[in-house]
Amino acid sequence: MADPLVVTGENHRFLATEHLREVGISLTSALLEPVARNTAPALTLAALAAVENGDDPVLVVTPADQTVADASAFNGAMHKAIRQATEGAIVILGVIPHRPETGYGYIQALVAPTPTLVVERFVEKPNESSARQYLAEGGYYWNAGMFVLKASVWLQAIESFRTDIACTTRAAWARRSTDAAFVLPGAAEFAAIPSDSIDYAVMER
Repeated sequence: MADPLVVTGENHRFLATEHLREVGISLTSALLEPVARNTAPALTLAALAAVENGDDPVLVVTPADQTVADASAFNGAMHKAIRQATEGAIVILGVIPHRPETGYGYIQALVAPTPTLVVERFVEKPNESSARQYLAEGGYYWNAGMFVLKASVWLQAIESFRTDIACTTRAAWARRSTDAAFVLPGAAEFAAIPSDSIDYAVMER
C-alpha cells in the first residue's frame, strides 16, 4: 500500500502536514490546488499523478472529514471494494442509515447475487418525508463520498462525461512545479478548470 496522496488547498499545506503527523504519517506527496475547484478536478489531478510513472493503482478516495467508528467493518468493506475495483469497477461506499437524515445524499441500491450491491440511482438531500420513506423501504444508503477505483478508470470516465474538466486538468498538470513534497499545478491553468463534484460530473451519469 502506498503512502497517502493528499489533495488540498495551497493555503492548507501545513495544516494537512500537521494532521498527518498527529496520526503518525509522514507526508511524502501533496497536490496543492491554487483555487478550489471541487472534487472532480481534485480526483483527476490525483489520478494523473498516480499514472505518471506508468502505474495504474487502485485509488481509495476519501474526504478528510469522515469519522470511522468501526474500523473492522470499514476495513472489511474496503477490502471488498478494492477487489471489485481491481477488476475495473467503480465502487462507492454507502452507510446504512439509522435515522431519516435530510443532510446527506442517498444511494438507492439493487440487491445483487454478490456481496456488492449495484447502484440504481443517486438521490440528493431529501426532505424529511422522503427520508422517512427511504428508511422504511430499505435499500437506501447514505452516500459516504468514498470511492474506490483504478486511476485509469477514473480518467476514462472523466474524459467520457466531462471532457472539459479532463482537458483543463491535464493542462494544469502539465504546467506543474514541485516544492519538496508539494506539487503545484499551473495556477492559471487550474483556475480555468470548471468546478464540479465527483457525483455530478461522473457518478450520477
